[in-house]
Amino acid sequence: MNKYKIKLSLKGVGYKWLKEENYLSMYLGYSHSLKIKQPKEISYTITNAQEIEMFSSSKQSLGEFAAFLRALKKPEPYKGKGIFLHFKKNIKNLERKQKKGKK
Repeated sequence: MNKYKIKLSLKGVGYKWLKEENYLSMYLGYSHSLKIKQPKEISYTITNAQEIEMFSSSKQSLGEFAAFLRALKKPEPYKGKGIFLHFKKNIKNLERKQKKGKK
């Protein structure tokens, strides 16, 4: 049973995820695509070309694999390109802080 979930999204022109048998193929703006073998304990679904949800029963292995993927194209703060992690709690906290500061 998969208890843990991480959602990653790609932002950038031409960036996309593809699922090929046991490989995750990525187009990240390089001259070639990157193919990464899927770990045994991690399963994933690609919701659209730029979003992926990964599931695992091991929180550590899921976090390590997500960090490995994110290191391939780190988020760039100025242009907003790269691989981004989604955390619902962090987004809510940021919204609360912004509302308090606007008074």
